[in-house]
Amino acid sequence: NLIFFMKHEIDKAETPVEKLLTIPDFYRKLYHRMISYGGCPILNTAVEADDTHKALAGLAIETIKLFKEVLIGLVNGGKEAGEIKPEADAETFAETSLALLEGGIMLSKLTGSKSYLMNSLSQLESGIQAMVVIG
Repeated sequence: NLIFFMKHEIDKAETPVEKLLTIPDFYRKLYHRMISYGGCPILNTAVEADDTHKALAGLAIETIKLFKEVLIGLVNGGKEAGEIKPEADAETFAETSLALLEGGIMLSKLTGSKSYLMNSLSQLESGIQAMVVIG
């Protein structure tokens, strides 16, 4: 499970912000393997099953919900630790992050251009840095 392996990497980091920054790094490292195996299994399952297989689509939805909860938890943990600004919207960040990741993967796979995902990952890092308390 992709989320399991990513969570393993996240857990190695010390602070909430470091944990968040682990995510784009994880996808950069995984890019070639993911593309060679056909793209993101979450995205592929969602696209293929949404109109044809309700139970399978439900599993994809549950995986997305789990990923979203992990992201929200990391942002809220960062707020509690004083690393992330109190006004940061954890849910919006999580949903935007998921859209950047899945959209970047899909476009990179479709076009054969790595830049879509790499640019999405840079935007994700910018979003994380924008939430960080300075000083």
